[in-house]
Amino acid sequence: MLLFVYGSLRKDLHNNYLLEKCKFVGLSYTVNDFVMFGLKSKSYPYVIEKENFNEILPTKITGELYEVDNITLEKLDKLEDHPNTYKRKEIEVILNNTIIKSNIYILEDYSIINIIKKSLKNNWNKFVLVENGDWKTYCQK
Repeated sequence: MLLFVYGSLRKDLHNNYLLEKCKFVGLSYTVNDFVMFGLKSKSYPYVIEKENFNEILPTKITGELYEVDNITLEKLDKLEDHPNTYKRKEIEVILNNTIIKSNIYILEDYSIINIIKKSLKNNWNKFVLVENGDWKTYCQK
């Protein structure tokens, strides 16, 4: 199975060790636009369907594509709390100018989505909008 990762599972980030036995296919980005928020602490990001944030300009998400075996997928499902917090979904990504199908973990826990919305409304300083959709670049700032 192909899995598109965009956050802490990317190369050189803290959860990439979980993919050490998986084949790295390449750098890619999503065909459709999403919204990406991250914790200001740079622990991890959330990718959210753009329909949940009509007031924010969505963007393509940059990430990495891996071939993942079933044992690794079970570990990742546990890490991402699939299907409760994040839901694994099939999307299209662009790899070397070719559109291919892949899986991605999308935040679908509306209690967290509502906390993000409340945080934005009240000017709390917990979340950051990653406008360019590239978590790794954001973390390197």
